[in-house]
Amino acid sequence: MAETFKITAQFTPSAPNTSENAYTVGAAFSGAVLSTLTICNQTASQMTFRLSVADSGEALATKQYIFYDTPIRANDTLASTIGMTLAVDDVVRFYASTASCSLNIFGTEIV
Repeated sequence: MAETFKITAQFTPSAPNTSENAYTVGAAFSGAVLSTLTICNQTASQMTFRLSVADSGEALATKQYIFYDTPIRANDTLASTIGMTLAVDDVVRFYASTASCSLNIFGTEIV
């Protein structure tokens, strides 16, 4: 079993108030462990975000949320060490009240 430590996703929303796929475990991997995520608010106003994880790419559902309407102050960054374990086709989705923010996910993909 080979492991690749990497930045697994760097994502900026294409529009505010829209849930979008930020990371999917590809078929080339048997799984992934996402260790840390950061969300950077690049505006002069408070923003909120949502982060969800869908098993095998299921449609978005309430049960999937890890963060929901969590606030981040103006020009601030939230960092979370979470240790999320994912299988093939699992999807991390991101929603933000502004498109002027970024999500970075760091982890290990397992072959």
